[in-house]
Amino acid sequence: MKIGSERSLVHLEAYIKNAQNSEAAKQPARQEAERASPAESVKISDRARDINRAREIVDATPEIREEKVGHFKREIETGRYTVKADQVAEKMLKEFLLDSL
Repeated sequence: MKIGSERSLVHLEAYIKNAQNSEAAKQPARQEAERASPAESVKISDRARDINRAREIVDATPEIREEKVGHFKREIETGRYTVKADQVAEKMLKEFLLDSL
């Protein structure tokens, strides 16, 4: 039993050769398109840079300012630190009013 003929083999070889030539012809066009298209890039605005820098500064700043805590601790220990009730009450009221808005 014969599945193919010599003629079909010739057609198959011509098809393969044509496909290879077609792929070879596409290669320079593909390379040209890759060169012509700009590389991917990201542009960061000046404001975004400023925000990022501010975030870095905040992250680098300790949550507890030891020098300030030490100052008040010494003031309290020596009895020189006094609390003015009217100023505390005023700040509490301001804070409450701002929170309620």
